Amino acid sequence: MNILDQQKFWDNKILNWEKARYSRGRGEIHDRITTAYSLVSGMSSPLRILELGCGSGRFAHMLQNKPEIEYVGVDFSSVAIRKAEERALPKEYRFFCQSIEDVDFKGFDLVISLGLLDWLTDEQVSKIGKESQSPFFIHSYSSKDWNPIKFLHSCFVSITYGYKSSGYVPKYRSEAEVARLLDVRKYKLYKKNLLSLSRIMSNCESDEL
Repeated sequence: MNILDQQKFWDNKILNWEKARYSRGRGEIHDRITTAYSLVSGMSSPLRILELGCGSGRFAHMLQNKPEIEYVGVDFSSVAIRKAEERALPKEYRFFCQSIEDVDFKGFDLVISLGLLDWLTDEQVSKIGKESQSPFFIHSYSSKDWNPIKFLHSCFVSITYGYKSSGYVPKYRSEAEVARLLDVRKYKLYKKNLLSLSRIMSNCESDEL
């Protein structure tokens, strides 16, 4: 699937997907965004944040009451970015419709991606590691370690859209693969429970976790 088809895929999917996943107030997606929020809350301000794959700005919405934050969110779905721009957020919060190849990584204290790595090639993940100059990072990924949730998730993907998306489906990676691609050595892994599919890899810390 080429870049234009991928954009169309997300333009058609993103808002309904977010509404279905975040409205539950629980589950894998809820866990990773609340974990990321706890990690950011433990950091000192002022803070310049770059979020890759920001979607419609839900994480930015959570951050808005934390003082002295300058935030940039990027996503290559124009539908998601338009929705993000409709949010009543501080003027220091900006959104851009870009692919990962066009992102300017310079000048940020923290780079965040919550779910994006699952949809990137190894080369694109390596680009984040090579070009990011930020001292801090928070990245979520889906673990390839076998568990019942992974099996059910892969079946769901195959049945619902995998058969018609030309192989454009989320990837599962090991901790070692993600650390190698991002070129990071010092970090912690966070997950909510033993059966969790999501992992958060970060060098930030929080007393709440």
